Amino acid sequence: MRGNYKAQLTIHSDLPSIKMAACSDWVKSGSSDSFDEIDVVGNHNQPLEKDLVNLTISESTTSPSHNHMDGGRASGLHNGELNGLRKVDENGRPTNHSLLDELARGNNVAQLEQILVENEHVNNNDNESKSTALHTAATKGFAEVVAALIRAGANVRLQNWKGLTPIHLAAHHGRLNVLKLLLSYDPTLLNMTDLTGNTLINIAAHKGHVSVVEYLLKETEIDFRLKNKHGNTSFHSATLGRRLKVLKVLLHYHPEAINETNKDGNTPLHLASERGYATIMQLLLSRGARGTKRNNRNKTPFQLSPLEGQKVFRKFENYKDILTKCSNDLAPLLITKRYEDDDTALHIAAFFETKFDVIRLLVQSGHSVNCYNCHNQTPLFVAVEMENTINARTLVSLGGRVDDVESTRGQTPLHVATFKDNVEMLKILTRRNSLDVNVVDQDGKTPLAYAIIRSSRVAVQHLLERGADTGMKDSKGNNALHLSVMTKNTEITEDVLSVGNQSLINEKTMEGKSPLLLAVDRQSKSFDTNTIKMIDILLNKGADPHQKSKSGSTAYELACTRGIDLDNRQDTPRETTI
Repeated sequence: MRGNYKAQLTIHSDLPSIKMAACSDWVKSGSSDSFDEIDVVGNHNQPLEKDLVNLTISESTTSPSHNHMDGGRASGLHNGELNGLRKVDENGRPTNHSLLDELARGNNVAQLEQILVENEHVNNNDNESKSTALHTAATKGFAEVVAALIRAGANVRLQNWKGLTPIHLAAHHGRLNVLKLLLSYDPTLLNMTDLTGNTLINIAAHKGHVSVVEYLLKETEIDFRLKNKHGNTSFHSATLGRRLKVLKVLLHYHPEAINETNKDGNTPLHLASERGYATIMQLLLSRGARGTKRNNRNKTPFQLSPLEGQKVFRKFENYKDILTKCSNDLAPLLITKRYEDDDTALHIAAFFETKFDVIRLLVQSGHSVNCYNCHNQTPLFVAVEMENTINARTLVSLGGRVDDVESTRGQTPLHVATFKDNVEMLKILTRRNSLDVNVVDQDGKTPLAYAIIRSSRVAVQHLLERGADTGMKDSKGNNALHLSVMTKNTEITEDVLSVGNQSLINEKTMEGKSPLLLAVDRQSKSFDTNTIKMIDILLNKGADPHQKSKSGSTAYELACTRGIDLDNRQDTPRETTI
């Protein structure tokens, strides 16, 4: 039951790099509108859910259609500029599409409504993606802009080149507020499909948007059994996206659908087994998925599973055996029994979603709650790794050690819970006031570092409240502020700076780069609005634009090459460090 999550930040000499490579449920999806992943039927050679997961920070690429305007571009437009930005459609008629799209992207409702009064072509598009301003606003989650566009006559059913309407994009990006608004305007959008037959719930399930899925199941009459062109239901889509939390929601409302098949006869368990998604497999098996069901190729989930995945099935057989023997009389006999990977009965019980009384009975019968398997993992570590919240809560209440370190990467359950972005689990593990939340792995990374790399703001805020030290450096000399700047997350950067450690503002990495230098040290010829906001946050906190790196470069010089004078930013008065 190995589960090593390596959080590694790689900073190149010429740019901060933000690249996430992972083989488990936690990698956040990008902003692409493509749903090719949902089309997977089971024939692709997907990688096994690896023991070692590398999280590297490298620069994320942004498509041209998602570039923001230079700071303040939309808000500073005057009527004369409006006329200058109008384009002409194929019939020579003036349109405001380019400007509409920019204003929609910038959430500029006032300017938008100003030009919508005179704009007869709100549904025009002049880009290769065939996206209108309404598509853009829905993608961004700007409900007020969406409402303004609808009032002006925007067509909510127009499809872009991928066959996606604005409501499909709202589901794809988890924009629940926009999705509700569009449904209130046109309830018939509920079961509308894209070109590959995906409904809103298929899309949201695949992308892992729990709140959207729960809303659709609880508050609407969406047909969750509708299948796409491959015969995949929302259960299949969630499995293909490795969305454990979504699957739990689906199983809560419709447990009877767990063994639904697609066109190839594959159940969700077939898909999870073929790809070696251990966390998904343990959930499905413990909830009643049939491991012996055959698909159209006469294959069972076990037969499709790679060697590591087959371990899950063997563990499940042991698990069923443990359940039958877990009585007051027989439980003591399991204390000395060891299974594959030197697991104990308690490790096996923690691995699967189980009744908490099974774990409690094993411990009360004399089983050590902090016993180790061959990977130096405790049952609590296993429960956290498999995201079995009830098991973890029970083990903590029985004395499970939260700060125990496993052998391979030096991680604790805190690191794993944070890396999996499981805030509920994190709160369970941090209930004890005396807990040291600054424990480090072998790369010197704390749980706070993991949360920042994962861009989980809720986890960051929780750890800061529990006393996480923003000044602790990893083996590459990166503190919390360096990491937040490298991940380009302005909100987390503000959170890190809010705890009052002003000495961080000009602290250098091992490469001699300050947070401000990391922010401006980019390959792009110009800055997007997010980078400009990051620069202003740092300057307002007293960052020194003339501080030199080891190579002798300064943030001021690099910013000047991109047309920004850091000494003359017209923003709020800057704070100075003492």
